[in-house]
Amino acid sequence: MKKLLPIIASLFLILSLKANASTDSFLLSSKQVEREAKIIDRILEKAHQKENLRIPNDLDEGKFSRRLYLAIAGRIPSYDETTAYLNNESKDQKAMLVDSLLLSPAYESQMFNWWADLLRLQSRMRGGAQIGAGELYNHWVKEQVAENKSFDQVAYSLVTAEGYQWEDGAAGYYLRDAGMELDNMSNTTQLFLGTQMVCAQCHNHPFDKWTQQEYYKMAAFTYGVSSRTGKELQSRIRNHFAKASKGLSSKQRKKKAQSKEATALRKALQEMLRPLQYGAQHTPRKLTLPHDYQYEDAKPKEKVSPTPIFGEPLEGLNEENQVDLYGKWLTSPENPRFTKVIANRMWKKVFGRGLVEPVDDWRDDTQASIPELLEHLEKLMVRVDYDLREFQRILLNVKAFGREATDYEVANDRPYYFEGPLLSRMSAEQLWDSFVSLAVPYADERVRDPKIIEEKLDRFSQYQTKMEGLDPAKMVSLASKGAKASKHVLQRMEEVQLELREAQKADDLAAAGRLRREYSKVRNEQRTLFAKLIMGDGFDVKSLYGRGTSTKTANDSRWKGYSSSLMR
Repeated sequence: MKKLLPIIASLFLILSLKANASTDSFLLSSKQVEREAKIIDRILEKAHQKENLRIPNDLDEGKFSRRLYLAIAGRIPSYDETTAYLNNESKDQKAMLVDSLLLSPAYESQMFNWWADLLRLQSRMRGGAQIGAGELYNHWVKEQVAENKSFDQVAYSLVTAEGYQWEDGAAGYYLRDAGMELDNMSNTTQLFLGTQMVCAQCHNHPFDKWTQQEYYKMAAFTYGVSSRTGKELQSRIRNHFAKASKGLSSKQRKKKAQSKEATALRKALQEMLRPLQYGAQHTPRKLTLPHDYQYEDAKPKEKVSPTPIFGEPLEGLNEENQVDLYGKWLTSPENPRFTKVIANRMWKKVFGRGLVEPVDDWRDDTQASIPELLEHLEKLMVRVDYDLREFQRILLNVKAFGREATDYEVANDRPYYFEGPLLSRMSAEQLWDSFVSLAVPYADERVRDPKIIEEKLDRFSQYQTKMEGLDPAKMVSLASKGAKASKHVLQRMEEVQLELREAQKADDLAAAGRLRREYSKVRNEQRTLFAKLIMGDGFDVKSLYGRGTSTKTANDSRWKGYSSSLMR
């Protein structure tokens, strides 16, 4: 019986491959994928013959399954998974494994890592760190991967984001670079257009054609997107105080504003409004050239109008629609770089090197190592409607992917013709996920519980609705109560801060760590106090400010005794 167990396990895995890899979940049929892969095979074969290249041998089935798992699942296969693949005698075993893995939770984890690197995701971001904006942004990206949103749709959502993160999760794109509007634009062009314009932020680009004025004209599209929100509520409160101070002399108003009570009240109001201060708000703010602008095509501090770096000025552009038209221009198949750049990024993801290198530094004279292939991949990306999963599905069925890696070093300044994938090290994420899959059973299913973040988003929405429904007089009254109730908490926070500074001066790491934890605890007391004043005792404050780190199946017996940190 023991000898039969591996065979039985293998049969179950083979059956699961067939069940999971339903072509209904894909845009193309298996036959269409095969045809598309063969077109790429012919283009590569033509290039190989022209360059008179030696073609590497095909990988043996065991090594090929390992390569597939690393490329799609982001980890090495288990013993049972390898055995199941090797025991599958179907002529379509490779295509079946590709399809099965592309529909697995492991693929979603691996693609999130890819997106996280591309978008420079962080758990703590410049904007909204106090409300956990980084985790909210990460959650939104994970949702896009799980729903297999097309690349152009995700890109459009990011650059046109508007509102709070519980209204539009893509707002995290602007919170990531909060207060750095010009830098955000250079990141956008590098990410989506493979164009490095950062040098032109301060002066005409020394190695490319971009001028400083062109940079500013591009940045003008989104310069009005502010990462600070809640200005309407703040305006209502200011008007309330203006009415209350009516009839007082300027001296009396100044004295009243500088009193301890007024200072405490302002701090209380700031604390109440804090959760509503972070998002993406479209404003009419205009961009001007810097005061030290040195070129003859414009004057310092001159206002600039939004203009794309490629093609003609956008028709019908006005203050209300400029972000939307910019997003459509950026992600259009007619944009000369958008589609090429993502097709090239995907090719590098699968084969280890782009047809164009670096992938994010395209210029007018940039040449692909195989121009015909890049042109074909650009059209293919449009045909599959920017579906990155479908696009990878085709590339993974290309013959060259199944060959041994190159046995020679490829110089950065020399073209590579892809006889096989480039030899590359495992990434840090692949190493970690492989170790986790070896240490923990069913590692692909052990994920952070999305409900924790979803509940957090819902609580923020409730808080927003309640705050916006309060008249200014009621808001000030609640803030006054909060200021009195939090007096001792604020005093303790100041004491802890002083103690922390002393501990840091003395280089007492243990004391500093303890004091940081204590400060965080006291800070949460203050947050709880204000949130409950506004929302009532039944409101779950912890879900509003807590971190969503619990596993989805924390009570699952399969992981009893395993550390909660052992997670993909």
